[in-house]
Amino acid sequence: MIIISRLRFVALALLILVGVPSSGRAQGPCADQTLPAVSTGREPFTKLAVLTLSGCLGGPQDNAAVNTDVRAILRTTPIDPAPFKRKVTTALARVSTHLADAVQAQPQPAGALEDAARQVGLAAVLLDSGVSPAVPAAWTLDAGRVPALSTPLQPDLDAACATGASAACRSQFELTKELLRVSGVTKSILDYYVRPIIKQHQAATAIRYAQWDEYFGTARSQYPWELFLNGALMKDSRPEEDGVRLGFRDVPKSQVILLHPYVAFEYAEDEPEGNRFAGVVLVDAIGYNRWSWKPDGSMGFALGASAILVMGDHANMDDVGWGAMLHVNHKWSVGMTFLGDTKTVVVSGDVAQLWTSVSAARKKKAMTGQ
Repeated sequence: MIIISRLRFVALALLILVGVPSSGRAQGPCADQTLPAVSTGREPFTKLAVLTLSGCLGGPQDNAAVNTDVRAILRTTPIDPAPFKRKVTTALARVSTHLADAVQAQPQPAGALEDAARQVGLAAVLLDSGVSPAVPAAWTLDAGRVPALSTPLQPDLDAACATGASAACRSQFELTKELLRVSGVTKSILDYYVRPIIKQHQAATAIRYAQWDEYFGTARSQYPWELFLNGALMKDSRPEEDGVRLGFRDVPKSQVILLHPYVAFEYAEDEPEGNRFAGVVLVDAIGYNRWSWKPDGSMGFALGASAILVMGDHANMDDVGWGAMLHVNHKWSVGMTFLGDTKTVVVSGDVAQLWTSVSAARKKKAMTGQ
């Protein structure tokens, strides 16, 4: 029986999609929206499902007045915040008016239409109060029902048509068709509403991703203990839904430098001629580096400072000393050290970037907190 039912569905779909002569192609699969001649079991709902998937009920192929009116409203320009919101509320009001007329014309109890009217009205109220209404997917036909509606569509129609094309079957068929049309129109309105929001989120996510890429690739190199410390200091202001944080975490504007070893060139005027320039080992004992972000997600100017230890092989000075370092734009550092009573100047580049890297797992942990 399942195989036969599926074959009927495929045959009906093919008939609707390709069975219209070329002279009638303007209407295409939407030409026949009446109850099938053989109307038992799932066949009536199958036809409505195919019409919905073909855009004939609340979709781009639907010529019903409520659908054409709504699409005309949404086509008007320009799109900026105030007129944009007004167009969406006007379109929802048109659907509410259509439903009110349908309730008045319904010969039987119109509970399903009233439910749809309440849900459309709720969407308008939420939108007017600045709260996003239900997502468009809630108005999409799924597994025989529309999630935004409390009325089960397919079970009611299947039951009404179980014994054939009776008056009850025809009435339920028209009611279900109307609910699917209203659902399709409402979905198109909410699709229109969320489109710029989605684009904004996509743009913000692209910028946030670029910032994280800059953080790991351009900021001063970090050793594992620095990554751990800076990760622990990161703030997380993301919205939470059902215990899950949404999107990427805020990208830091600064980093703590801790026990960070590297090499530098030292100039010591008190050393003998020929030994005044030499390589030394530096350790940033503790430091702080801060930068700004540009609108495109790239890093702006960065400046940092740290207290350092210096170690080298000297003839006329102590081999170990201390000092301070200034870090400019992540890559270059210049500072002064004190080796006993002698001062030296040290210059370095962040060559540690050449051999330090951050694993994909650690990047994910920093970006998402998971």
